[in-house]
Amino acid sequence: TMMAVAMKLVLVLLIQAMLLQADNTQLSIGLACGQLSTEGYPLSPTCEAIALLMMQPAVNCEASILLSNPTISSIPFHAGNLPVDSIDQPQKQLDLVLEIEPLLSSQVRNLLTMNIKVVHYSRGDDLNDFTEEVIYNLSRYTYDFHQPRTAAIVTSPRSALFAELLHQAPVHVVPPVLLPHHSTTSTHARYQHYPDRRNLAVLEPNDSLYRNSIFPVLAVEAYTRLNPEAINQTYITKTEAVATNTQYKRLITWKTEAYKSKRMSFESTYSLDWFLSTYIDVVIAYQWDSPDNQLELDVLSRLYPLVHNNPRFKTCGYYYDKHDVDMAVHAIEQAIQHGTNEAMVQQYNQQATACVEKLAPTNEAVIEAWMDVLQRITRG
Repeated sequence: TMMAVAMKLVLVLLIQAMLLQADNTQLSIGLACGQLSTEGYPLSPTCEAIALLMMQPAVNCEASILLSNPTISSIPFHAGNLPVDSIDQPQKQLDLVLEIEPLLSSQVRNLLTMNIKVVHYSRGDDLNDFTEEVIYNLSRYTYDFHQPRTAAIVTSPRSALFAELLHQAPVHVVPPVLLPHHSTTSTHARYQHYPDRRNLAVLEPNDSLYRNSIFPVLAVEAYTRLNPEAINQTYITKTEAVATNTQYKRLITWKTEAYKSKRMSFESTYSLDWFLSTYIDVVIAYQWDSPDNQLELDVLSRLYPLVHNNPRFKTCGYYYDKHDVDMAVHAIEQAIQHGTNEAMVQQYNQQATACVEKLAPTNEAVIEAWMDVLQRITRG
């Protein structure tokens, strides 16, 4: 009996040692990032954030960028260089490929024939995109229902069931990882207080029900009716398409006091850093069930006063709830006064920085959660 107990103990210790060795094994991961961007950012924000996460020492992996057009050998990051490889014929033996940007069915099949696990990364807004395509017959989100089944899905909690149903693969929930945009072609903007300027900006993409400028226009109009001279100018950017809509244009140009008093204008799409540093004092953001986005993070990282309704950033910026116009008006008033009290500015900056760091690829909790998931998928 003593011998049997001893043998069981040895077996348990051996299994634990094997599991520990598996956990400490360095993974070789390819990040499928589509094509290189031509807009001053080498990769999409999502690819860049996940790439930086993979470069952290605690992650214990050897990562590479997989592109459809590998015209360069590496991509520089402040944490080092990541090698670039071809998604169609990777030169390095990989444990898994994380599909961040969509792959063709033929590319997935090709990777599977090389015994490489393909793991799909599902964004939090995938469900919103799919819903809009179905309801409004759009073509922004087109899923290939004949695509080979991937080994697993990595996603945020809000998209877990949708991703599992769509891809028919095990779902692993990870915290979102976001990184502020920092253009390589312009100077990084930083908030400065100009007491007599008081210019507002609406920077929403105006491309969906979930991210548009209509509610911010209502909030600015409500504030203007209470304080006609308080705002110098509100710039509604990214209106190249939406301003051609008759209903949208007439609502603003015919009905709002802000526009009729020449304190509101339609604008194009501009470089964020240039536009903020040249014209803007306050940014007004709006989302409807779309918290996993870049705009709020970009504005907070530059320490600009941000009026927003994103619950993910509720502890920072000037927050209003959902579609509450009164709360939004109060938030605008606070943001316009931003910079008049140095102690308040310091507190705002600390809270904004904490919000950005909570989602950063260098955050220890984010790293630990991602590493745990990747190890389990690799062993599975």
